Amino acid sequence: MRKANFFLFFLLLVTLTACNFFTSDKNALPDSEGDINEVSIIIDDVYWNGDVGDSLRAKLAHSIDGLNKEEPVLKINQFSPKIVNNQINLQRNLVIIQQHDETEFIHVENKYAYPQNVFYFKGPTIKDLLQLITLHGEILESSIHFYELLKVQEDMAASPFNDKRIQNQYKISLLMPYQYRYALVNDNFLWLKKELSTGSNSLLIYQVPIHRMENEIDFIENFVQVRDSVTQKYIKGVNKDSYMHVDKGYAPYFKKIFFAEAIECYEFRGTWDLTNDFMEGPYLSYVFKDELYNRYLFLDGFVYNPSQSKRDLIFELEAIIKSIYFY
Repeated sequence: MRKANFFLFFLLLVTLTACNFFTSDKNALPDSEGDINEVSIIIDDVYWNGDVGDSLRAKLAHSIDGLNKEEPVLKINQFSPKIVNNQINLQRNLVIIQQHDETEFIHVENKYAYPQNVFYFKGPTIKDLLQLITLHGEILESSIHFYELLKVQEDMAASPFNDKRIQNQYKISLLMPYQYRYALVNDNFLWLKKELSTGSNSLLIYQVPIHRMENEIDFIENFVQVRDSVTQKYIKGVNKDSYMHVDKGYAPYFKKIFFAEAIECYEFRGTWDLTNDFMEGPYLSYVFKDELYNRYLFLDGFVYNPSQSKRDLIFELEAIIKSIYFY
């Protein structure tokens, strides 16, 4: 059996660069609070309104790649140490900035609640704090991202979708919420959809032979051509001759993803729209090179949620796709 593990790399980074002082018994702690992708920063107002605050915002509130409207990667709440109370201490993600004689970055799990991650930046001067944030800012954001994905997957596991058809057709298993339904099914294509009051969240599953992605054409262009050919066939608009395609006005965000097993994976982010229609939104696609079955497997998520936030919907799709298990 083959299993995908997206999180091994992030766990290694967290272990190497953060000091985990203790992990408390979850039964002895209250439940943590906070929305998905929300972080509370406890920091003096003077620091928050100066260079230290600017540095933290640059690390934790930068724009998400691939959205058609800018949204920060995390929602930040700032609290002065003077007003911190037990309610604030229950937040799932806490970043605490402290003036201290020694300079150190510390990660503590489950200090006040469960599950919880508390990150301390300590230093005697503003310069020391800025150096700490520069040095550890990326692992801070990656760690929060990693643990939030686990939280979403834990929530999905409480009431999961029955993925037996996916297992039989594509030899993979996915963890996803029970609210998803099959919008379209055939031998070469699956479309799963979750209806929202303001739109929908969708996941497409399809595959092509390895040679279809590996030819003289650029790999990114191959991806666009394959995706457009599939969505033109299956994802239609209301108007005549209306179908989904990749927005050609912006090149997809593209990167190779670290994979724990001998399966290459590529991430694409960008925006889609409909020909002869006004619908649009972001997409998130993971393309797996699976030599056992001589295929590139596409797990292709997209969001339609006009005039509303897309961040947490794209994040849910990422959590679903990163739960993949290969048989």
